[in-house]
Amino acid sequence: MHDSDAICRSVEDLFLNAFDMELSLPTGRRFNGYKDSSVIRWAGHDETTNGKAHAGFVAWGGNANKFGNETLCVHLTGQGCESINMLNSLSDCDLWEVTADVISQHDAKITRLDLAYDDLEGEFGGVGAAVGWYKSGAFCSGGRMPSVKQVGDWITGESRTFYIGKAENGKMMRIYEKGHQMGDLESPWVRYEVQIGSKDREIPVTALMFRDAYMAGTYPAMKFILKVAPVSIPTVVKKRLKVTLDKLTVCASVSYGKLINALTGVGMSASEVVETLRRDGLPSRMFVPPSAC
Repeated sequence: MHDSDAICRSVEDLFLNAFDMELSLPTGRRFNGYKDSSVIRWAGHDETTNGKAHAGFVAWGGNANKFGNETLCVHLTGQGCESINMLNSLSDCDLWEVTADVISQHDAKITRLDLAYDDLEGEFGGVGAAVGWYKSGAFCSGGRMPSVKQVGDWITGESRTFYIGKAENGKMMRIYEKGHQMGDLESPWVRYEVQIGSKDREIPVTALMFRDAYMAGTYPAMKFILKVAPVSIPTVVKKRLKVTLDKLTVCASVSYGKLINALTGVGMSASEVVETLRRDGLPSRMFVPPSAC
C-alpha cells in the first residue's frame, strides 16, 4: 500500500515549491505505466490557469527499479517548462540547476528530454529548407541517414511537419510551422524540436542547464542554427565501442609496439608502416548492427 499523500508532499518539498507549483489530489488515473497520479498545477489554481494546460504529472505505484525499489515519475509539460523559464528570469538562482541537483541527490534519471528552438521570422528557410538540409546530410549524426516522415499539406505549403528519426530509436527531430498551428497561416514562425529518450543513452542532468549546447549536439544542422559549441549525448553502443577500441589499442601496443620500432628503424616512414600493417575491415569485436547507428 502506498501513502500517496506522503509521496506528493515529498515531491512538493523537493522542488515543486520552488517553481510556484503544487499537486492536485490523487486522480486515481494511470500515467506512463504507473497506477496513480496527481496533476502538477500552478499554486492556488485548479488544473488550468488563464486557459493554460496543466504543468505536468507526478505518478507512482506499480513500477520498481532493478533493485526492487518502487519509483515515481515526474513529468513536466511544455507549459510547465515555460513557467519555470519565466520564473528563472526573476530568481536569484538557476531553477534548472535546482532540478538537476534534486535528480542527482536522489539517484534519479531523465528518461525523456525535449529541447526546442523557435525561429520566429523563418530566418533559416522553414520546413521546406529543412528537407534540403536533410538530403545534404545535415541531420545525419554518423551511421545511416535517419528515416523521415512528412505530415500536413505539402501541396499548398500549410501546417507542415517534417519528422527526422523515430522516437522509439531514442532521438527524433520534428520541424513544424508553429505559426500555422497557432492559427496564423501567414506566420513564418517555425519550431525545431528534438525529443531525446533514454534508450541506449544516459541523458545527463547537465543537459537541463546547458540546453542550447546539447541541442546543438543532436545534429549538424542544429549546431549551425544555434551557433554554440555542441555537446553530444553518446549512445551506449558508442561508449562500448570506445572502450573496446582503447583495449585493442593497448593490446596492439604490447604485441606489436617493438615491431613498429624495428620497421621505423630500418627507414620506413610512419605512413609506410601503417600501409604495411593495415588490413581491410574492422575487428569482430567492433561490429555494430545497422540499427545502432
